[in-house]
Amino acid sequence: ATPAGSAPAATGGPASAGATDDRLSNLFPVFVVDFFSKRYGLRSLVDQTCWDMLYNVHALRQEHAEVDIFSRFLGEFFDSDDLLFFLYVRHVIQRELGISFRARWTELTRGRGPRDTLWLSHRACVSVARSIFGSESDPLCRAFMQVIEGSMVGQGDMRRIEVVEFMKVALAQYHESRPPPGDADAV
Repeated sequence: ATPAGSAPAATGGPASAGATDDRLSNLFPVFVVDFFSKRYGLRSLVDQTCWDMLYNVHALRQEHAEVDIFSRFLGEFFDSDDLLFFLYVRHVIQRELGISFRARWTELTRGRGPRDTLWLSHRACVSVARSIFGSESDPLCRAFMQVIEGSMVGQGDMRRIEVVEFMKVALAQYHESRPPPGDADAV
């Protein structure tokens, strides 16, 4: 017999709680609720903030690509691997443009930052794609650049794409290139 509270992991007792917590911590919606819980503490404030966020995400996702991306993470269409890829692409773009998205968005929320749209030139897109894929000769890189070039505006050397659109396309291409969950052939 085992003492109360120390049931073996197979029965779902406390010994398996760590594994459950690890699995839950990879879920984006759980992360968001945990973030609000740490920020506001009081359960009623956390609940109201979560409902307000859901309402606003639903209302604004069609108008703003950033909100649409966030909603897809929140709805678990994209998983933690997609999130890591997205954050990597975001980092590479920040490095390419010499900016900090966090600082830019902080300034925007305070009403002091520029409200202009960020763009990537064709040359910058190639540079970012090379950083992401390692080589322009990689088949994934070539396929990705074809999609990006189809989304660009302008002509010749003036071709460009909005940064948010670039990130959205990159995320979608990455997500679609991955094997389905549970695929036995997945490496």
